[in-house]
Amino acid sequence: MHKGQMFSMDFLIAAVIVIMAFGLLTAAMEINFYNKKQSQLYEVMKQKAQTAAIALVNSPDYDCNIGSLELAYSIDLNKAAGISESDFKNRLGLKDYNANISFRDLANGGNIIVQKIINDSITDSNNIASIDLNIAGCAKDIRPAYSDLNTCIRTPQGSYCSSSALKLYTMTVKVAK
Repeated sequence: MHKGQMFSMDFLIAAVIVIMAFGLLTAAMEINFYNKKQSQLYEVMKQKAQTAAIALVNSPDYDCNIGSLELAYSIDLNKAAGISESDFKNRLGLKDYNANISFRDLANGGNIIVQKIINDSITDSNNIASIDLNIAGCAKDIRPAYSDLNTCIRTPQGSYCSSSALKLYTMTVKVAK
C-alpha cells in the first residue's frame, strides 16, 4: 500500500466511527425525549383523574345529604346514575379523555358493584393514570340519617360501616388518552 492509501483508509474508518457515534447519540436523545413526553402525559392524566375524583365527591349535586348537612367525600349513586356519561365528562373536565369510574364495596370483599358512572373502554395499561379514593356512598332509596353517619364514624378500625343507608366504597378513577 502507498502512503496516501493508508491515510484514506484511516480517515474512512474514523468517519464511520464518528457517524455511528452520532447515530447512537441521536437515538439516545430521541428515546430520552420520548420518555419525558410520556412522563408528562402521565402526570397530566393523573392530575385529571385526581381533579375529577375530588370534583365528583365534593359536588353538592351528587353528595349524600343527611338532613341539611352535605357529606363531603360522599356520592349518592342514585343521583349520579341520572346523568349521562358525556355530561359527567364535561363537568369533570374529561371530555377529551377515555375515563372509567367504578366503585368497590369495601364491606362486600372489595367487589366491584355493577354501577359505573363512566365506562369507556380502556385497554392500554401503559397509558392509564388510576387513583383510588375511599368515600362514603348511599345507593338505596333510604336517605341516610345522622344515626347512620354516627354508626359509620364509630365503627371499630378494621371493620366496615354496617349502616343500611350508608356504605364505604373505594372509587377508582382511570383516565387514558
